[in-house]
Amino acid sequence: MDFDEIKIALEKNIKTLDVPFLINSIESLILSNRIEMVKRIVYSQQFRPKSLDDQYTVLKFIGLQDALPLDVRVNAVIASAHKALESMNECFVAEALQQVQLSQTLLSNLRFGQDYVRVDRLHISYSFFSVYIHLALFVKDFVLFSKICEEAYGFYKQLPRSLEKPLLFQTSGNISRCFSFYLVSLFLQEKTVNLQVLEDVVFDIKKVMSEGLVLADCNPIKHKEFRRELELFEHACNLKTSLNSSNGGGDFSCAIVNLFETALRPEGKSKVAYLSALFVQELLPKALKSYKHCAMEDFNGVKPIKRLVVYEKQLKRLSLFSQIKKQLKRLLGR
Repeated sequence: MDFDEIKIALEKNIKTLDVPFLINSIESLILSNRIEMVKRIVYSQQFRPKSLDDQYTVLKFIGLQDALPLDVRVNAVIASAHKALESMNECFVAEALQQVQLSQTLLSNLRFGQDYVRVDRLHISYSFFSVYIHLALFVKDFVLFSKICEEAYGFYKQLPRSLEKPLLFQTSGNISRCFSFYLVSLFLQEKTVNLQVLEDVVFDIKKVMSEGLVLADCNPIKHKEFRRELELFEHACNLKTSLNSSNGGGDFSCAIVNLFETALRPEGKSKVAYLSALFVQELLPKALKSYKHCAMEDFNGVKPIKRLVVYEKQLKRLSLFSQIKKQLKRLLGR
């Protein structure tokens, strides 16, 4: 089959083509150095198969092709990992996690300050960190989750101030998402949180969002992301102020659950429900222990909370907890 026949088949019938044909076609396109169609498969949902499983398989294959440009390969790895998560397939997620870990060293070969997000190191790095965080959560590797969150926050903090960031308005959403996850991770150590670090992270969420807005264009899709960033900042502020609340752990629990849920990438309802329930059931109790230590510390001159009402009884009364459980059972058919 020549290039024109492959192009027509992919453009008109890609939703119904079987995976072996697609992979053979992609191989032919790469061998003939005609990669524009391959890029379209990586970057556009409408040029992919219909099923999530098939999308994962095809994107995974593209990510393994050394003959492709580095940015295309890394973006394919990121996209395939998202499809693995959305499919809720544990084998796919395990494969995707391994491939993401093997691909991380490739990021240093990309360049900052590019005029197109698909090749810009800053943008690709935070797309990478975001999906890596979700994968770690899905497999319940909470030590890895905290490690990636800290790395993602530190990566931005060590960037030179003089670095040009012309596409920050298209990247700030993922940066704020990663910073929010880092904020959550601070409370998973079951020990006192450094409150100055907490304040710094909340400030940096606002700072990145503000810098991105200054550079924003009139893209209505991106403006939806800014609304999400504003929610993240609001929940982060609520989390900080909850440490002084007289309502024991109730305000803190609501604030950290809201921050975590808003930080989740919204695509894939079953995935979101699963990760939300996982957080409430396994990570919120850890966070509450850390909160107990924080509540005994002076914070900005405010007297420490003397009485804490937390743990199981209060947790079960959170309407959010019961809603998550019901949603998860409905989506998973249990």
